[in-house]
Amino acid sequence: AEQPLSPTPASRKVSATHLAYLTFLGRMLGKAMYEGILVELPFAAFFLSKLRGRPNELNDLSSLDPELYKNLLFLKRYQGDVKDLALYFVARDDHFGEKRQVRRTCCSSS
Repeated sequence: AEQPLSPTPASRKVSATHLAYLTFLGRMLGKAMYEGILVELPFAAFFLSKLRGRPNELNDLSSLDPELYKNLLFLKRYQGDVKDLALYFVARDDHFGEKRQVRRTCCSSS
């Protein structure tokens, strides 16, 4: 399956002129729209919502992180006590070799 397109904050690590590239892409797409040229790009739903000035919703998460979306839906529909799942959350950030990890516990009493 083809990955939907969206800008990434990690682009600054690839090139110091990353904003110039995004500006150029925006101008090219704007020119195509002005000229009536159809450019079919598979933009991610969360990105299109932002472009339209709409707030993102839970369903938009599926285009950013399908696994996280699936797991959050499971939690949303879970009928038992969430504490019984003994959940913890880990935020991982891996951009071009730079890795960070933060662990958070769910439903703690403290």
